[in-house]
Amino acid sequence: MARFLASFLILASSLAFADQPVAGADPAAAKVSLEVGRSEVVSSGGQILQVICDDTSVVSAERVAVGLKLTALKPGATLCSVLNARYLKQLYAVTVAPKPPPPPTKPAHAPPPPSASPKP
Repeated sequence: MARFLASFLILASSLAFADQPVAGADPAAAKVSLEVGRSEVVSSGGQILQVICDDTSVVSAERVAVGLKLTALKPGATLCSVLNARYLKQLYAVTVAPKPPPPPTKPAHAPPPPSASPKP
C-alpha cells in the first residue's frame, strides 16, 4: 500500500509541473545560469526521487550524492522540477548561454612588426 501511495504522489507531482511556463516566468524557481559544456551541482534538500526537465536538449540532469548535477548542452532555457524523499518540490529555472569564443591565437612565426623609423 505504501508503495502504491508513493507511486501515486510521484505521478501527481509530475503532472503538476507539466504545464509550467517558460524558464524564468515562475518567481519561486531557483535561478541557475550556465555556459554550454559547464556543470553545476544544486541541492534539493535530500535524496532525489524524481527529476523532470522540460527541455532535455538544453540541459541534462543527473542525481549525485549531494544533490542534482545540471550540465548545459546547448543555449536556451528550461525548467527542471525535483521531488525529494520528503516529498518537497524544488523548481529550477535554468538558462544556458553559448560558450564564449576562444581567444585569437598568434601565428607561430609572426613577421616582425614594421619599423617605425623612416627609410634613408
